[in-house]
Amino acid sequence: MGFSCLEIDLSSIKRELSVEELEEIVIEKVEYKKWMHNEKSSLIKEKAISLAERKKIIERGFANHVDNCPIATRVYRGKPYANVIDDCLYCEYCLQVGDGLGVIGDEIYCSGKSKITNIQDIYK
Repeated sequence: MGFSCLEIDLSSIKRELSVEELEEIVIEKVEYKKWMHNEKSSLIKEKAISLAERKKIIERGFANHVDNCPIATRVYRGKPYANVIDDCLYCEYCLQVGDGLGVIGDEIYCSGKSKITNIQDIYK
């Protein structure tokens, strides 16, 4: 629905708490909290993805590559490329690999051309 939602899991907390202890856990502590959805974060990610270059992942033998790597991580016969597992996954310009749900798929979203690495870069 687009609402920001934070889950606070108190299942591991003892039941005999004072109001002050519960208040501290709910307000101050972070280890019991988990974002279920953060609308602001989602909008920033959408903006970054829209500015990124969508690159096809090409299977070559036992490796997955992306041609025309903007930072020329690797070069073969004068053409820049990157190994998806060894290079892209650890690159500051790789915003998303595949569908963003843990499946590598057949594309990456690379911001190397526009040099986006943080929120401030998005709005330059």
